[in-house]
Amino acid sequence: MVDGFAGRAMRRLWAAVCVLGFSISAALAGPIVSIQQGKLEGTGQGAVEQFLGIPFAAPPVGPLRWAAPAPVTPWTGIRPATQYASKCVQNGWVAPIRQYRNEDCLYLNVYRPAAQAAQPRPVLVWFHGGAAVAGSSQDVDGSAFAAKTGQVVISVNYRLGAFGMASFAESGSNFWLRDQQAALRWVQANAKAFGGDPGQVTIMGQSAGAYSVTAHLVSPASAGLFVRAIAMSLPVGPIHDSVTAEQERSSGPTATMVYKAGCAQAPDVLACMRAKSTEAVFEAGGGAATRAAGWRMVIDGEIIPDNQMARFARGEFHRVPILVGFTSQENGFFLQARRAAGQPPLNAAALAKQVAALPDSARVQARYTVQAYGSPTQAAIMMASDRWGCQVQQWARVVAKSTPVFMYEFADPNAPATIFHVDEPKDGPFHNSDIPYVFQSGYPHEQQAAPPAWTAPQKALSDRMLGYYARFSASGVPATDWPASGIRILDPNGDRNEADGAFDERHACGLWAR
Repeated sequence: MVDGFAGRAMRRLWAAVCVLGFSISAALAGPIVSIQQGKLEGTGQGAVEQFLGIPFAAPPVGPLRWAAPAPVTPWTGIRPATQYASKCVQNGWVAPIRQYRNEDCLYLNVYRPAAQAAQPRPVLVWFHGGAAVAGSSQDVDGSAFAAKTGQVVISVNYRLGAFGMASFAESGSNFWLRDQQAALRWVQANAKAFGGDPGQVTIMGQSAGAYSVTAHLVSPASAGLFVRAIAMSLPVGPIHDSVTAEQERSSGPTATMVYKAGCAQAPDVLACMRAKSTEAVFEAGGGAATRAAGWRMVIDGEIIPDNQMARFARGEFHRVPILVGFTSQENGFFLQARRAAGQPPLNAAALAKQVAALPDSARVQARYTVQAYGSPTQAAIMMASDRWGCQVQQWARVVAKSTPVFMYEFADPNAPATIFHVDEPKDGPFHNSDIPYVFQSGYPHEQQAAPPAWTAPQKALSDRMLGYYARFSASGVPATDWPASGIRILDPNGDRNEADGAFDERHACGLWAR
C-alpha cells in the first residue's frame, strides 16, 4: 500500500517536473515564424524580435556565380535564425573591415516589434553602402528603429565588386541589382509572416545603397516591389555614368578581370571564370588595392534599359514619393581615409592641381581659398561637399517634376566621428555620420553596436530624424511642415526649411551644374 502510494506520488512529481521543464523550455525558445521556405526561430530582444541570416536566394556559387539569383531550397524542421550569416566577398578599403572570402552570402535580417499589432506594419528595406565593393547587412542594427516606430526593418546583403558587377554575354549583368530584386520579391512573399504589409514597403539606402535605390526607381524589374524610396548621401555622378554591356565586356573592368585571370583566350570564357577560385576572381577583379576598380552600372536592355539620368529626365521611372539628402561635409569621410592610411594632409599645391582640372577653375579657385577655410584640406572638403550637395539638389529638381521629392541636409557640425578609428580632427557632418542618427545604433563598418555619446541637442535631433523617416516610411510625407520643395536643414539647434535660392548661394551651386 505504501509502495503504491509512493509510486503514484513519484509519478505525479515526475509529471510535474516534465510540465515545468516543458514550460521553461517553451519560455526560453525564440519566436517562430513560418515563411514559404520553412520555419524560422529567431531571438527575443525585449521589445524587438530578430531573425538573422535568412537565405533569400540560393548560394551564388559554382554554376550560379554570375547568374541570376536562384530560389532557396525549402527546408524541413525549424531553421535557427539567431546569428548573422556571412558577408559577401569584399575588400578592406574601409578599416577595420577584413577581407571576406565567402561567396555564399545572399542573406537578410528581419527586425520586428515583439508586440502584436492590429494592422500589418510598414516595412523598411535597407541596402547598405560601401562603394559597391564593401559593407553588409550587418552595418546597421534595425532593432531600435523597429521598437520605436512599430515598423518591420529588413537589411539585405548583395554581391559586391567583380562578383556583383561583372557582365557576361551568356549570363547577363547587374547581378548586385538582381540580388536586391530577389530580396524584394522575398519581402513580398514573406512580409506577412513577420507582421509586415507587403503593400507598404519602403526601400532605403545610403551611398552605394542610395545608388541602388535610384536603380530600382528606373528598373522595370522592380515594378510593384515598393511604394516609397529613401536615398541618403546619394552619389549623383554614377547616375549619369553607365556603360553598355558590349562596352563593359570589351573594354571595361570585366575585360580586365578576364585577362588577368587568364581566361581571355578560353573557348568558353564564362566557364573558365567560374572555374577560378574565389581568391583568383577577387584579385583579378580589383582586389583590395582599389576602392571600386571602375565598376559601373551596365545598360543591359533588361534590368537597366537605359541611362538612369535620361530616364529620370523623361519621367520614365516608378513615380513614388522620395526622401533624399546629403551631409554638409560629405567628403570629410574620404579625407579621414587619407589620414587612416597614413597619407599626409593635402597641401596647397595638391589643392591647386585638383581645382585646375575642373571646369570654370578660376571661379572655383576664387571661392574655395585656403584663407577662407583655414587649410587646403578643409577647402578641398567643402569644395567636394558643395559639389555633392548641389548635384543632389539638381537631381531632386529633375525628379520632382514627376513625383513628390523631400530633400534634406544633415548639418550637425559636431557629429561624432569614429569611422576609420580616426577621431580627431573631426571634419563635421561627413559621409556616413547621419546613419546612427536614424537607426540609433553604432556606426557602419565599426562593429560598434551602441549609439554614439550624443549631447542632449544631438539626441533630440536623432529622435526627430527617426520620426521623419518613420513617418515617411508609413505615409510618404516626413512631416506636415516639410514641403516637397526647398531643403530641410537638420540641425541640433533646430530644423528649418531653406528655399532653393538660399541653398544655391550657400553651396555655390552655380559652379557645379552638370
